[in-house]
Amino acid sequence: MTDLFFNYVVRNFAKYIYKAFCPKSYKHNRRYWPFYRVIRNADGYIESVYFRNKLIADHRSNVRVSNHACMLVATGPSAKHIPTKFINNDQVDFIGVNGSIALSNINFKHYVIIDHDFVQHRFDLVQQVLASDCNLFTTIRCMDEILKRVSIDQIVCVINIIEIYSSGKIERLMQPSQQQDIHHPNYFFHQNFGFSLNYRDATFDYFTVAYTALQIAFGLDYTTIYMIGVDLNNLNQPRFYETEEHKQPTWLNQHLDAILTAFYTASLASQQQNIRVYNLSEHSLLECFPKRSFTEDNEPM
Repeated sequence: MTDLFFNYVVRNFAKYIYKAFCPKSYKHNRRYWPFYRVIRNADGYIESVYFRNKLIADHRSNVRVSNHACMLVATGPSAKHIPTKFINNDQVDFIGVNGSIALSNINFKHYVIIDHDFVQHRFDLVQQVLASDCNLFTTIRCMDEILKRVSIDQIVCVINIIEIYSSGKIERLMQPSQQQDIHHPNYFFHQNFGFSLNYRDATFDYFTVAYTALQIAFGLDYTTIYMIGVDLNNLNQPRFYETEEHKQPTWLNQHLDAILTAFYTASLASQQQNIRVYNLSEHSLLECFPKRSFTEDNEPM
């Protein structure tokens, strides 16, 4: 509790000092200086991150996967209808996002949380992720919110810090912000929408965590990716783990066209990289990936 009080009081004072003396291109780091330290490799990718001299993320050993296929479980209503025989399929790794952890019968190998509002308002679910043995991919902003509530010693999962392009700009941890480079070999672009082929460099955010999770699945070298819960319909309805009285706001309604264009970009990238992506949500508005049913005889799982 003393550490948490220290975090709240001292770093709120430090950010004003940082803002006064650092150039504008570094201003996004005012939340983190001087408590965070990052070490990068020769390619500029994050190698390790420290908070108050404690190691919180070690990327020196790459995340290993043993299967060629994964299932990305988003939080649309269709995610509640995964047959038990597929949940128990040990040849498929599961990737969860935000509230997917509420599906307690799924053992998630990987998890993605990039929305700090979700961390603030649904920390009960975040705690379940932190207590699991998954690989958690999250931003430094979300990690900072987590460390306001728990100490690193209380976290069981493996932390991986990712950096994200949003609105054409990336805010590098303890480095200046950068504009996106459409010629960068790690990125695939279509109509100025980006898709990352290497999450260790960065990923792109277009208003849905499922898009970031799909880029991470690419970067983990899965050759077959199934998606369920990316429904993108009935957008005013609660997510499967919410009630009407206790649902969080969503950006999906306001930015649906951008989201659909982004996923179309992802579909083009998947064709270029020879990665099979299937949408298992029958009534999903997302039509750019082939749709499959759990009951199909030719289902390759």
